[in-house]
Amino acid sequence: MTAAASTILVAHGEGAVSRTAADLLVAWLAAAIGERGVADVALTGGSSATGLYAALREPARAAALDWSRVRAWIGDDRAVPLDHPDSNGGLAIRELTDAGAGPLPRANLHVVPEGASPDDAAARYAAEVAATIPLADGVPVFDLVLVGIGGDGHLLSVFPGSAALAAG
Repeated sequence: MTAAASTILVAHGEGAVSRTAADLLVAWLAAAIGERGVADVALTGGSSATGLYAALREPARAAALDWSRVRAWIGDDRAVPLDHPDSNGGLAIRELTDAGAGPLPRANLHVVPEGASPDDAAARYAAEVAATIPLADGVPVFDLVLVGIGGDGHLLSVFPGSAALAAG
C-alpha cells in the first residue's frame, strides 16, 4: 500500500472552515459521480454539520453538483425522533434536503429508522447500508465519511470519559 499525499488547509473562523469543507465536499462528490455515476457520503452531525449545510445551500455550491446522484447517510445519530433537536437525521432533513432549504432530494437521505428499539433500528440501517453501498471484503465503502469533533472533544457521539473508549 502506498502512502497518500497529505495536504494541510488552514481556514480562519467557523465560516471559512464551513465554506472550505463545502467546497471540498462538492469536489469530492463530483469526482465520485464522474467515476461511478453516484456518490455515497456519510454525514456528520451537530455544530459541524450546521455550518457545512448552510454553505452547501449557497446557490453556487447547490448548483455545482447533480444532487440527484448523491446518496447521503447519517454517520451517527442519537436514539431520538427525527423532530428532536438532537437528531442528526432531523438536522440533515431540515438543513440539507429539499424537504427543508437544501439541494439534496429528500429521497436520497438515508436516516436511521424510527419506531424501533435502538438495536433493531441499527440492524435495519446496517442492512440498508450493506444492500446499497458497494462492499470491499464485506465492508461498505463510502466515497466520503464526514466526522466532526465537538467542543468537548467528542467524536461520533463518543464523549470524553465514555466506557466506549475502553472497548477493545
